[in-house]
Amino acid sequence: MRVRSQGEVGSSEVPPLLIGNTILFLQNHGSEARDLAYTFESDSFAGSNLSTLSKHLFEGYEIKEWAYAQIPFSVVWCVRNDGKLLGLTYIKEQQVWGWHWHETDGEVESVCSIPEDGEDSVYLIVKRTIDGSDVRYIEKMHSRVLTDVEDSFFVDSGLSLNNPIAITNATQADPVVVTAPAHGLSNDDDVRITHVKGMVELNGGTFHIHGVTTDTFELYSGLKTVYLADGSYFADGAIYAIGEMENGVDGTGYSEYISDGEVRALSDSISGLDHLEGETVAVFGDGDVQPTKVVTDGAITLETAASEVHIGLSYESEMRTLSPVLSNNEGSAQSKKKHINRVAFMFEKSRGGKIGAAGANLTELKQRGREPYGSPTELVTGIQKVVIDPSSNTPGEVIFKQTDPLPVTILSLMPEVTIGG
Repeated sequence: MRVRSQGEVGSSEVPPLLIGNTILFLQNHGSEARDLAYTFESDSFAGSNLSTLSKHLFEGYEIKEWAYAQIPFSVVWCVRNDGKLLGLTYIKEQQVWGWHWHETDGEVESVCSIPEDGEDSVYLIVKRTIDGSDVRYIEKMHSRVLTDVEDSFFVDSGLSLNNPIAITNATQADPVVVTAPAHGLSNDDDVRITHVKGMVELNGGTFHIHGVTTDTFELYSGLKTVYLADGSYFADGAIYAIGEMENGVDGTGYSEYISDGEVRALSDSISGLDHLEGETVAVFGDGDVQPTKVVTDGAITLETAASEVHIGLSYESEMRTLSPVLSNNEGSAQSKKKHINRVAFMFEKSRGGKIGAAGANLTELKQRGREPYGSPTELVTGIQKVVIDPSSNTPGEVIFKQTDPLPVTILSLMPEVTIGG
């Protein structure tokens, strides 16, 4: 057998990745990434420099470790030697590749990908400075696949409070009696009910429970009952004697219970956050963004009690478009000012964010529609047109920024650009 040279690009000591029938490897010093695959046209192995369009991410740096997560988004996660995390979305059959930069309050030191729960989970070793000391945490990148806004987990080094209890029945009675075997709840707990099939009137509602047994409890209004020393209590602004509660939830007109459903106890105090001691953390509870809090003695107190809560370090996501290539009757408009006052977005399961032209004030997106009172704003899928603060600038760039712990997927954007002015 005669071995033929296929090129003299060279490879770094970082092991290559096999993606389908293509190899990804780093050149000497790890400052450029290339792919390599056999082509019938030339009857040889050939590839492309995948770093060409993102040179600014590599100049003066090198990739010291990487891992491939195929499912669900086909991303190569790369650890740069300064602790920054880069991502390369790589889908060869569609001729798609693009780099993205991920920054956290700390330094990423290592990365690996492990198949589990129907996805390729990404694990990181992150060095952080917490309460004045350097610490290292093994952190798992949360799944990006979600259906309910309450499940949105967009914080770093975060933890969740989420203890669902399965419901097996709910009666069309006054008051409604819910069956949830071995629920562990207590009289006068406040709870939230979701995902019930049938009895849809209960979904997303918060209730005060009474008449608790091992497997059942009665539902009352979400107003918390305050008991007095003499055994009476406040409810709906009046005082009632025990046994005369009048704010039970009347379910006689509700639709019939079919199956499923979950109940969660509301809480306004969250502990177990010692790993973020002294840090200012973002709070996302029951689908709503709450004010930031400082972790003290490993705990925080929520502004509003919630049943499903995600807490962690906040971060900002920003997208800036390239300058559009335009022309008018006078020729190229590359050096002329562009006026942008409206942008159309194609979103997928997104919520929140701010939009504006470069150099102008950013406009917050308003997305609440016909959601029932008291329920969170739902995720948006489809086209949304946004009127932004008018500004004329030469580049004609559009900026989108997300500062809240909420999901955003932008499939496309279409600015309305006027030349001149």
